[in-house]
Amino acid sequence: MISTESPGGTPAPQSQSWLSTLRRLPGFKVAIIAFFLVMLLSVGGIAAAQWQQSSTATIAVTAGAGGPHTSPVALGSAGSYLVLGGGGITSTGTTSVGGDIGVGPGSAIVGFPPGIVAGTTHTGDAAATQAQTDSLTAYNDAAARTPTAPNFAGDQNGKTLTPGVYHTAAAFALTGTLTLDAGGDPNAVFIFQVDAALNTAAASTIQLTNGAQANNVFWQVLGAAGTGASSTFAGTILAQGAITLGANTNITGRALTHTSAITLTTNTLTNPAAPVVSITGGATAPILGDQPRSLDSPRQLVPRLSWFIL
Repeated sequence: MISTESPGGTPAPQSQSWLSTLRRLPGFKVAIIAFFLVMLLSVGGIAAAQWQQSSTATIAVTAGAGGPHTSPVALGSAGSYLVLGGGGITSTGTTSVGGDIGVGPGSAIVGFPPGIVAGTTHTGDAAATQAQTDSLTAYNDAAARTPTAPNFAGDQNGKTLTPGVYHTAAAFALTGTLTLDAGGDPNAVFIFQVDAALNTAAASTIQLTNGAQANNVFWQVLGAAGTGASSTFAGTILAQGAITLGANTNITGRALTHTSAITLTTNTLTNPAAPVVSITGGATAPILGDQPRSLDSPRQLVPRLSWFIL
């Protein structure tokens, strides 16, 4: 104990902090070491659980049906266009296009404004010509794919389809909801080869689930393509014939035809390539460099507590 002399010569004990007193209690160091070991085991258990969870999530992604086996259709420069027509584009009402719009070899684009284009408008220029060349290449690529799934025909209402290449010699019809289930694989690809027309009814829906991305859905249509009023559509339409979007149809994707006209009516076209973050539940892999900082790692805890034990 450190002491000082009082004016009368009597040593005056210096007051001790509660921490110093606590450190001198019998068994204190043993208790602290035991507590510290429990903390280390707890941190290790949490890290192991996170590693196991992220490993499970990774396995679920790589094992998605069709994802590793079907490559997406390369659109080239046509990928930036949400509307690309060969014989002109006509819009009625306030249509919103979240990307480029173009026409070639024609040059007629009517209805913008009042329609809104987030990207660039190309009318018969070199960029539109190249986009049409790439669009035709993409169409031929999609048409040449070997079907990997059972042929589909008739009304697809109420059905759930997994990734793959689908083919039908008849027209495609949808009166309700068609679900495209990626099985947890965000890279899963859906290709639909339609050897006739594509038609969806009013208020019908293409629903994407379990990681399915509109940017990986392709509709190769030999004939004309049309959607009913107030419907919701997903994917890139690559059509030989004309494309008509019903009033108030929302499409996350593209409407591309290299030979015919496109008719729009107060539609909203959203860029499918735009980054979208969604959480649907289930295990997710942790993002490196973005871990919570509320719990220190064991290496951080050791230097901070060692002084307390000693």
